[in-house]
Amino acid sequence: MTSIAGIKMERSLFYLSCRRSIWGISNEILAFFDGDYNCIYSSFHRLMDKLYDEYKDEQQGFWCNRDILLTCVRDMTIVFDAATKDIVGFYVIRELDDDGPDIIDFFQSFQPGQGIGRKMVEHECMRRSLCVLEPMPESIGFWEALGVPLKRDDN
Repeated sequence: MTSIAGIKMERSLFYLSCRRSIWGISNEILAFFDGDYNCIYSSFHRLMDKLYDEYKDEQQGFWCNRDILLTCVRDMTIVFDAATKDIVGFYVIRELDDDGPDIIDFFQSFQPGQGIGRKMVEHECMRRSLCVLEPMPESIGFWEALGVPLKRDDN
């Protein structure tokens, strides 16, 4: 008999890139959000609610950075479980004009240990070179396992 403990269910994820969607909503996005033309704003609102609930329950998380998140919403990607339409993560990647890697400013998977974070990073690494500035100490092993370079911000 084979145990299924430890097997991670591969799920299909839907990525809403606010930068690419702000100038026009594609048919794919409209279909996913049941025709909601305000899906970027409603998704961001749902994300803020989720961050607040996490902070309220655990007294930690990105809620303390909400003002910063508001200023970088154009660089944000909100990630959904394609089957349930629940928000499972988000990230903010600052695109640089030079030839260096783009910077991951914020990154969170709301379901750790399920392989969602790995899928989010792999999704972006297929498109561009990335690095992480000043990662949280508990996340260093995650970034190293995925081969994402870690850099110190010396400014």
